[in-house]
Amino acid sequence: NFFRNPIYALNDAGEEILAYALTASGRAHYDRNFAMVLGGGGFNADKVMPHLAAQWMKSGALTIEAFLAPLDLAQPEPGVLLWFGTDGSLNFALQQVKNKILLLLLAGTGLPKAPVELCTLEDAKPFHLIVTYANGSLVCYKNGKEVARPKGVTGDFKKWDTTHMILAFGNDWQGTHGSG
Repeated sequence: NFFRNPIYALNDAGEEILAYALTASGRAHYDRNFAMVLGGGGFNADKVMPHLAAQWMKSGALTIEAFLAPLDLAQPEPGVLLWFGTDGSLNFALQQVKNKILLLLLAGTGLPKAPVELCTLEDAKPFHLIVTYANGSLVCYKNGKEVARPKGVTGDFKKWDTTHMILAFGNDWQGTHGSG
């Protein structure tokens, strides 16, 4: 439903623009509380991406906030929680690899850097996550407590490929690395 979980974006002038709903694919769906259930599918927000990307590139800053409930801590391959890029070019991704939450951030050279570990999960209980990045400073908070401030993390939003941008929750652009 368009009005259940809309995405609001600002244009380059900072004015609110149209709201777009997330499009579900595979077995992804909203639960009775309108939370995204990602197991076996994902959600896409591609219509709003040019507007969000313009703001991220202009500010050089990015903040991700999510309430996550992992399905399993022993999944066999990386599960994508959030993926942003184009048809095959990654700009950034938030992943769960077994009991670790990782961030992949495109480096200024145009090549993905090695994943950065943000936090470790002790169990599959729901948790609140905030990841913020600006000017080479990456900080992660889990349940309101700072859990990571890795040194040497760099990335340059100015070199992002902005043709046919994709923002996907629960999967990558090909639909091959789901989160559950």
